[in-house]
Amino acid sequence: MVFTADHAETFWEHADYSDHGLFVYDSNVRIPLIVNWPGLVSAGAALSAEAGESERQRLIFAEACKPYDVEEGAPRLNFNKAKSVRQGLWKLVSVPFMQNRRELYDLSADPAETTNLIRNPAYRKTVTALSGELERWASDFAAGGPAGEMDEQTREKLEALGY
Repeated sequence: MVFTADHAETFWEHADYSDHGLFVYDSNVRIPLIVNWPGLVSAGAALSAEAGESERQRLIFAEACKPYDVEEGAPRLNFNKAKSVRQGLWKLVSVPFMQNRRELYDLSADPAETTNLIRNPAYRKTVTALSGELERWASDFAAGGPAGEMDEQTREKLEALGY
């Protein structure tokens, strides 16, 4: 048995007031993944973000799906929507639809993402490195083109689920 969700929900932690899809704070993008497979998955087993050096170096990206109206005339889908990149316990957030707002969080000291460190000169190298990774990731998308072809069987399955 596998239990998960397609999105999280916020409850006034940030400016999105009991909604989802506007931002990429952890309250929006962290979702449960619970697996029960007797004989294969041990009780209480967990995947840890602190597993090893490779885990600390791995980049994790997120992109919001709202607001829809900011995309008119954009060069690609979701171009002006919030995005983030996380590496280890550092997270950089970019919100183009809010005058290109950028935020940096140290998730070890601030897991609720309440203290924006972007203007602190001590973190300039971290901001530069993560900004470059986020820009590289975002530029990998084809400008305005589809992400890929979908076969008819997959399309029908998604439509049956309401997508």
